[in-house]
Amino acid sequence: MKPAEHCLLCEHRESHFQTGAICGLTGIAPNFKGKCDVIDLGNTLKSKIEEVNVALHLVEQTKAATIVNALFFTGISLAVAYGGFALNQYVLEMGYLAAMPWVIVVLGISILGLAIGPVNKYRTRLQIAQGNKRMVDDVVTVYGLDYDIQLKIDKGPHDILDISSKIAFKKRDSDGN
Repeated sequence: MKPAEHCLLCEHRESHFQTGAICGLTGIAPNFKGKCDVIDLGNTLKSKIEEVNVALHLVEQTKAATIVNALFFTGISLAVAYGGFALNQYVLEMGYLAAMPWVIVVLGISILGLAIGPVNKYRTRLQIAQGNKRMVDDVVTVYGLDYDIQLKIDKGPHDILDISSKIAFKKRDSDGN
């Protein structure tokens, strides 16, 4: 775990364009091992916990729609490709040779992109959201904390999200529980 990951959650963090994140108390870049002695886990931590958990929740909510989309466009793709293949068989039985049925088969196969693209997008967004949550959870664990979060996300007019959260922190025992 990088020291800068701790700084993302600290109230003392200052950002500079040329030097990156520095500690507002010491005025230098983080160079500690393990954990920071002067870290202040306050509102920045709470807002970051809310941010990563909301992002993960929103990505997870799109799973069903992604699966339905993949199945729908896979079915259409197979139907169009099969239709092109059947048309080719019919044209061959009539004693002709035509390119159009093969164009239809290729078109059907290309429709698979509409099925696969959203699945790849979902998987990428899920991995990013899980990685961000894991990073925050790992830093919180280093400092002997654990948290429970209750999220309430409502969609208002124009798909504006109304997010409310309740975060409860608890100290971990010395044995990690």
